[in-house]
Amino acid sequence: MSGTIKDFEKVKNAQRVLHEKVSKFVKVNGVVDDWTKGAIEAFEFKNGLPMTGELSYRVYRMLVDEAKDEPEETEELLDDIEDDVVIEDDDADWEESEDDA
Repeated sequence: MSGTIKDFEKVKNAQRVLHEKVSKFVKVNGVVDDWTKGAIEAFEFKNGLPMTGELSYRVYRMLVDEAKDEPEETEELLDDIEDDVVIEDDDADWEESEDDA
């Protein structure tokens, strides 16, 4: 599945990482406002992605990975989002085979 994430809790989780790693202006409120879009665009630019400002599944996974780089600062965030990360978009670089499961 491709597209953008609209789930309230996942948006808040992404905003927590964006607030810590990209811009303190991002509010953790579950609403994708202009500050959140701008921070997503900055994150996309930094990571060589097309700048859409949309919280795609790919960007979400990358934000989770970014949070894992400093687990002592983001332990609570990781607890919240650990089970949320699934490969759901068409841009996946790999697929799990039945032998890997």
